[in-house]
Amino acid sequence: MEAGKNLLIIDMFNVMIAMNAQSNILDRNTMQIGMYLGTLNMIRTFVDKFKPAKVVLAYDGPQGGERRRKLYSGYKAGRRVKAKTSSVQLYEGDEIDDYTKYTSQGAFTYQLQKIYEFTKLLPVTSVIVPYLEGDDIISYLALRNKDKFNCMIV
Repeated sequence: MEAGKNLLIIDMFNVMIAMNAQSNILDRNTMQIGMYLGTLNMIRTFVDKFKPAKVVLAYDGPQGGERRRKLYSGYKAGRRVKAKTSSVQLYEGDEIDDYTKYTSQGAFTYQLQKIYEFTKLLPVTSVIVPYLEGDDIISYLALRNKDKFNCMIV
């Protein structure tokens, strides 16, 4: 394997949740922007640090935890949003069905959309698979590419 041939795989929901909790930044119109500014800055920091040949952003897919909840009803039971929620469609297509939507709240939804829009402009690959969590995608990609790359997981 060549030195410096790194594959950087980022668990986007992990980074976004951390930045949402940490960065309480408002724009001039008092819109929350800390999560997307912090997330984009973290991506840049990881790229600067690891100098990857490729970057993959792994998002939790819609209904990502459903398989595990069917096996164990208490899976992430304390993390579910029980308040009023709204849906956001993250990837494009001609047909919109229940499997292409995320359910989340207010400022989080707005910032999630912005992060997704911004990262589409970067030389990175975004991966969203219905019924899979980001960890599942990361595991698959790391195992699949272990002979070609030094896999760096964030």
